[in-house]
Amino acid sequence: MIQIPALILTGQDDTDLAVSAIRAGFQDYLVKSEFNHHSLWRSIQHAVERHTLLKTVREMTFIDELTKLLNRRGFYHNLDKSINLAKRQNGSLSLVYIDLDRFKEINDRFGHNEGDKVLIDVARLFSDIFRDSDIIARLGCDEFAVLLTICINPRSPPLKSNSPAGYYRFGGCV
Repeated sequence: MIQIPALILTGQDDTDLAVSAIRAGFQDYLVKSEFNHHSLWRSIQHAVERHTLLKTVREMTFIDELTKLLNRRGFYHNLDKSINLAKRQNGSLSLVYIDLDRFKEINDRFGHNEGDKVLIDVARLFSDIFRDSDIIARLGCDEFAVLLTICINPRSPPLKSNSPAGYYRFGGCV
């Protein structure tokens, strides 16, 4: 998917080509014989607006509304990309699966609003301690996953250099 608004300017007035371009991620298709500054301006405005809307829809599809982490769908989407990249670069990945023990008791005893606050705090903690290159997601109610994407030294903890040491107890990449 194209990451910036993009247009195609072509000499071919071909509907199939136009449809293919839009499916490939381009926001608009201009034919040179119909090209003028008005059509260009309209297409640029349309491209920016369409790109913004598609980005919003993608984010809604891949982001957990409560924690602002990736959701399960977003995690699997990024997992596929990361696996392909690791294969291409002959690299390695590690997966950390985290299930919050007795989380249901928090909801039952203190209510769902307090449970939500715990989930938000946990998400913030994970974002603070794991590296920016790692992929952090909330998979379900109290289940999280972290894909460690750059595992150079299996003995070094895959955490940000300024992470408080007391927050983790695992040996790094395997």
